[in-house]
Amino acid sequence: MSPKLEKSPTSISNRLRWGSLWIVFGRALAMVLVFANLALLAKLMPEPEFSAYVVTISIVSLASVAAMFGLNYLVCKLIAAYRAVGDHSNALRSARIVFGIGLITSVLISSVVATGCYFQAEVWFHRPMISNMWSWIGLWILLLAIGQIIAEVFRGLHNLFAAAILAGVSGGLFANAIFFLGIVWVYFQSELTYQIVIQMAALSFVLPLVVSGAWLILCWPRPEGEPTPDTKIRPEHLKLPQRIEVKSVLAEAFPIMLLSFVALGFDRAGQLIAGGFGTEDQVAVFEGTWQLAFIPIVPLTMLGLAIASSVSELHAQQDKQTLERIIKVSSTISLIVAIPIVFMLTIMGGPLLALIFGSSFSVGWSALIVLCIIQLMRNWMGPCDVLLVMTGHQIEAFVCFVIASPLLLLGPWSVHEFGLMGLTSVIAMAILVSRILQYFVVVRKLGVSPHAELNYAFLKSLVQFSRGTQLLGKQKQKVS
Repeated sequence: MSPKLEKSPTSISNRLRWGSLWIVFGRALAMVLVFANLALLAKLMPEPEFSAYVVTISIVSLASVAAMFGLNYLVCKLIAAYRAVGDHSNALRSARIVFGIGLITSVLISSVVATGCYFQAEVWFHRPMISNMWSWIGLWILLLAIGQIIAEVFRGLHNLFAAAILAGVSGGLFANAIFFLGIVWVYFQSELTYQIVIQMAALSFVLPLVVSGAWLILCWPRPEGEPTPDTKIRPEHLKLPQRIEVKSVLAEAFPIMLLSFVALGFDRAGQLIAGGFGTEDQVAVFEGTWQLAFIPIVPLTMLGLAIASSVSELHAQQDKQTLERIIKVSSTISLIVAIPIVFMLTIMGGPLLALIFGSSFSVGWSALIVLCIIQLMRNWMGPCDVLLVMTGHQIEAFVCFVIASPLLLLGPWSVHEFGLMGLTSVIAMAILVSRILQYFVVVRKLGVSPHAELNYAFLKSLVQFSRGTQLLGKQKQKVS
């Protein structure tokens, strides 16, 4: 029988509460800056150059996932799991190995993609201006990949403040703020062109990367005493090696990389399909519509980032009851927040698109409603992808995306025959099918129900949680 680890429900509750606060703070401000950046660029850049910028974002996002090689999620899981069993030396070794591999893969992938942009961008996307910026695109990919790995190291250490502010998806709050200031400064100095915007986007990651790297080196937790091999607890279901090696990291990272690449491919498929088979205005409108439709899923994304290390820790402790309760809390909170957002976007979506991005974007109102409904259903099902990755079931999560991926093959035909609405319907259906499959995998493999609960008893516990009282219930601390 696997040993039980000593745990503190109170500390997990506090971590969830304060971690969620930092994630919400950083992510919300970053989202405001992302919207501000896109709104300014949509209004200040010529439409062909803005559509090229949207396609470039998709290329950089997908390439950075390949460059990270799944190491960003893996390092968070390894650090949290090793620290949960008191093995701080392997936690530090995991971070060092991941950084070494990540630097190599980031340089290789960014070089390959940049070379591909130089030779093939005009053929694939019919936009020669992308091929002219191949070196800057490669630098952007490299800095983004390394920054995201650093963010996940912070998350594994439960330092969610640093993860939200300095690094993370799209560079976090710091990089987006620098990019926004750069756009404003260039606008008053000269004309905003595609070339200048790409250069600013890449350079905006330099300072956050330097600061976050220095912070990580200086603030890495140093335990007073290292446990001996006899006192280290190795739960059998975790399969944690006594000494983490490069080979084991690569073996576990590869399926996570495939999963991350396919998941982001689903999220950016609309922009890529519109960029290759649609018109320039369809690319721009779909990007604006997608950014607004992303708002309802932001609460779930934030909470998923906040609980990722706790999921790995609770799985290490084999505490299914606490794990299910934390997941249900996340799902319920995100659903409660998402419902009024979806209602507002359904009623005011057209005027909001016109106000933020320009009057020509209001044609995306119907597509926005479809995407918002899908996001509402995702909130109800909970952060299934985080659960599967942090518990070692990344292959099953990847298979769910593979099963749903043939639907994306209808994208070129749908955008040609039915325009923006046809493309949106295909993307929405593919995302929904993949998430439903992941939900059933979580229920079957982990034995927990991740969906939201809206009954009175559960909502009452959320109120108690918000007041700082015990969320996870009275549980005895056991060590066997």
